[in-house]
Amino acid sequence: KNGRGLDAVENLSFTFDKKIKVDDPKWIEPLKKALDTVKPDIVFFDTFRRIHGLDENTSEEMEKICEILDQIMEDHGCSVILIHHLNKASSNSQPLDELLSLRGSSALAGWADAALIFRKGAGNHRTVNLILKHATPVESFTFEIVDGIESISLNWVGKTKEFWNAKNRDKALQVLTESHNEGGIENCTIPKLCKRLGWKEDKTYKIYEALHKAEKVNKGKVGKQNAYLPI
Repeated sequence: KNGRGLDAVENLSFTFDKKIKVDDPKWIEPLKKALDTVKPDIVFFDTFRRIHGLDENTSEEMEKICEILDQIMEDHGCSVILIHHLNKASSNSQPLDELLSLRGSSALAGWADAALIFRKGAGNHRTVNLILKHATPVESFTFEIVDGIESISLNWVGKTKEFWNAKNRDKALQVLTESHNEGGIENCTIPKLCKRLGWKEDKTYKIYEALHKAEKVNKGKVGKQNAYLPI
């Protein structure tokens, strides 16, 4: 057991000293001794902001921290993983751009060889983009956080694109059925379905066209407007 009541795990060591600063000379020797004792393959620093006393928005200062981390990896034959945050204003950009949405100087994005970008989805779902600078890109995936009585588990959901496509199709079918039950085919035109779904017209049209192609819905017309019917 440790100070936070976590069960000991084989080959996993924790320290919860919030005063550690890798850029502070007084911490260099204690940190070196700890790493020499544990001999880790991977060192996690959680969070990045807590392990240094420099300005994370200044490239020169962040380059100093990156050099220190490089030295740790070289001296101890380990990898370093930093737990960091994205800019609050960052959007759901493309994976290669997401690395630049890390909070602070772009020097950190330049230093990293890889990154896992976690984004909150609906409910307990989380989307993960894996960015690899020197390897074949990996498609983003989604997992679900499940609270148990004494533990929390992470359940694999699937590739993000496939997961959200399935969720959108299910929602589209449900709304179509409700709309048809309430007002018949006149209530199932693209403009009216857009309004109920809260989607843009092109997204709504593509999803219902995909459902029609998959023979999940029928297609019709109300005047000149496309309309769809539940099967």
